[in-house]
Amino acid sequence: SGGNRRKLSTAIALIGGPPVVFLDEPTT
Repeated sequence: SGGNRRKLSTAIALIGGPPVVFLDEPTT
């Protein structure tokens, strides 16, 4: 789903963390 991925990318951008770290440590 491109919509979900785009929303996730936006959330990551707001948090200020790269998607790699977000996926590497989802518990953080």
